[in-house]
Amino acid sequence: MTNEHGEAISAFGTTQDVTERRQAEEASRRSERLLRQVLDSLPVGVVVVDPEGDILLSNPAVASIWGGMIPSGRERYRASKGWWHDTGQPIRRDEWASVRARLKGETSINEVIDIETFDGMRKIIQNSSAPIRDEHQAIVGAVVINEDISARKSAERDVEASASQMQALATRLMKAQDDERRNIARMLHETTAQDLAALKMHLARLTRTGTSLSGADRAALAESIDLAERSITGIRTLSYLLHPPFLDEGGLLSALRWYAAGFAARSGIKVDLDLPSSFERLAQEVETALSASYRRR
Repeated sequence: MTNEHGEAISAFGTTQDVTERRQAEEASRRSERLLRQVLDSLPVGVVVVDPEGDILLSNPAVASIWGGMIPSGRERYRASKGWWHDTGQPIRRDEWASVRARLKGETSINEVIDIETFDGMRKIIQNSSAPIRDEHQAIVGAVVINEDISARKSAERDVEASASQMQALATRLMKAQDDERRNIARMLHETTAQDLAALKMHLARLTRTGTSLSGADRAALAESIDLAERSITGIRTLSYLLHPPFLDEGGLLSALRWYAAGFAARSGIKVDLDLPSSFERLAQEVETALSASYRRR
């Protein structure tokens, strides 16, 4: 090679194979596209913030949950409104999970909070956050995950309300049943049992005054008195089983002792009760339910 004056000059050149670098760059771009596709398809909000709280990476679900996006950490925390779901207390700036992750290295999982979105809506979300560390374990940011659980919480409230209504209905039904049993027991004890007692007295009088009765008639009369006595005993037992007076007068312990004694007398089976010597009275519906449960056994 010569210059413009015809003098010979020397030239040197270098070549570099950039194939591997280009392949690495393409692989990196493919990984970034894949990461973006994954983030965009997630139904939960994902945010990556730097040490100052500024947003480096986010997906569309975040803006959907919060009703917008404020990239600046300082402005976002100033505009964010949240309350602890269990207590209703406002969340201070230093209490947000992402702040605790960035400044203290704390990991928070599924904290339930109420928020007011940037467009003025109220929602309930699960908020999680974890610190991001470099190879030297220094905190270089945080990842935040939000999930809108407003619909689920509303459904849970509906289920709880339905359960409460069912419980109230069951309580009213049990009270109505107990009132009916009490009325039947009172009628059996105060009318039928009393009528049978009067009948027994009349039969006993005939036994004393009927001197001219034959032996067969006297035997029939004695058997009638025995039938009346058994009927009285059966009706009184039935009335007590329907609603024992001990339950209203002495409480659950007295009723249980009476049940056990009656069962032992009728069946000939010895019954041992392990009951406290004293027991505070429970609510009437509770004692009624426990008593009814014992009777069904």
